[in-house]
Amino acid sequence: MRLLTILTGLFLLAFTFKLPDSYFATLRILVPLSSLYLIKQAYDNDAHSRVFLFLIIIGLYNPFMPISIYQHGLWVLVHITAGIIFLTRGIKWPQVKKEEEAS
Repeated sequence: MRLLTILTGLFLLAFTFKLPDSYFATLRILVPLSSLYLIKQAYDNDAHSRVFLFLIIIGLYNPFMPISIYQHGLWVLVHITAGIIFLTRGIKWPQVKKEEEAS
């Protein structure tokens, strides 16, 4: 799942460029799936602030009721922020696992 988290972060950062709509459709499926897994992980570790953060990300990228932000610059900011969050979680993954084993 670490690979999925890092891949999601890279996809989000790549979307700061103009790409086809089919890529965005893939993003609307990939981001909520990764977020759901990270929510479960955060909930198991009693990190409720991260649960709330990933719920907001799911709300922005949900495939059923898409949020329309008509300014491309604002979406770029959202993609960069979410991409950094996912990459940070993916890179810090081994530390999270060690904390779980110590408990």
